[in-house]
Amino acid sequence: FLHQQQVTLEVANSHGSSSDVAQVSVEYAGYATNVLPADAPVSYDLEGDGTFPGSNRMDISEYGERFSRPSRPVLVYGAAVFFTAAKASALMDQIADVGVHLCASERGLPGRKLDSSWWRVFELETGNAAGQLTPTIFEFTRPQVVDSEFFITVDGIPQSNDSCNVAFATARLRNHGNTAYMKSRGKWRPLTGYFSSDASETSFYIAPLIAHSVITPLPVGTREITVGEKATTVKQAIFSYLGYRVASIDEPWCRVNSAPNGLTLDTLQIQVDALPAGIDSRKATIALTDSLDTITLQVVQSRQSGVGTVNASIGSQVSTTVEGATLWVLVPAGTTRIEVFAADGRCLAQVGLKAGEPHREAIDATAWPAGVYVAHVTTANGPRAVKFVKR
Repeated sequence: FLHQQQVTLEVANSHGSSSDVAQVSVEYAGYATNVLPADAPVSYDLEGDGTFPGSNRMDISEYGERFSRPSRPVLVYGAAVFFTAAKASALMDQIADVGVHLCASERGLPGRKLDSSWWRVFELETGNAAGQLTPTIFEFTRPQVVDSEFFITVDGIPQSNDSCNVAFATARLRNHGNTAYMKSRGKWRPLTGYFSSDASETSFYIAPLIAHSVITPLPVGTREITVGEKATTVKQAIFSYLGYRVASIDEPWCRVNSAPNGLTLDTLQIQVDALPAGIDSRKATIALTDSLDTITLQVVQSRQSGVGTVNASIGSQVSTTVEGATLWVLVPAGTTRIEVFAADGRCLAQVGLKAGEPHREAIDATAWPAGVYVAHVTTANGPRAVKFVKR
């Protein structure tokens, strides 16, 4: 599941070994399933009483698949059901609405419906001639945040008759790991023990479509924005999978002037007032939320904020200077690219250039925390680099 995960890189050769650890933000969106690796999709013929799971004459009106509580909140925005048959000759059966519902778990059984979606029988996907199943995607009208056990249920399948057979896949019956439920004669019950066989547990080929929350500043790991004493507006990139809003700002001298653009990648416009006389520094905390998670950014205003240089260059061809919170990189003729890296290897800035005359290129360093950085310059004569410090 997503958000901050620790990743370790280890390298070794005949001269020794080295390792490094970094925090990364992990994103996931797609199917979730209870089907086990050894399972295979099937539908069972009920010997004249229809198909299981599907059209039948046994008073089974609904089917449900149980999903355990996620380790962190997820957004359920639909479900995929793998149908194996959608045969219907009579018009009323062809236009029957097959419904898929997101249901709360109540006492371990499907409860109130949180959202629903429908397809008619003639619209259901049933796979190809080679037996490969194709999911029918039921998208919910209003994605729901789920933080507890839940069910995906299927109903509206027409009753079995000589001209109608609608069925979806289940795993072969096994003797463990049941997540399949059915509504028989008006009551929900687990499949466990329903069939006389010792192996009477299974999982339906029903898969909710889920997205984990992702909201993070870019570059990942940014938690502090430093500004100088003058009134200014700084920019901070934000990635948000579900969209974001400003939850709170704890100081009146700091404001967010921009509104969310509705895209996953956005830029905050953070305005700060001038630092009052007699105060050397102050801090403000901005809280951003996507309704599932909340992150905070700390704005630090100081008379000492800025970018400082280390007296280092390569052949006097590359150097850095500072004006306020702007990093100026002096580049030689033929430069095509500038990249700035943090000490942990994260690339904080990339600038593509048309090869031309020597010049100074401005890079906004406001949002970078204090530390050591390397400016890497690609030139016609090979790479050049210079180290500098942000204080």
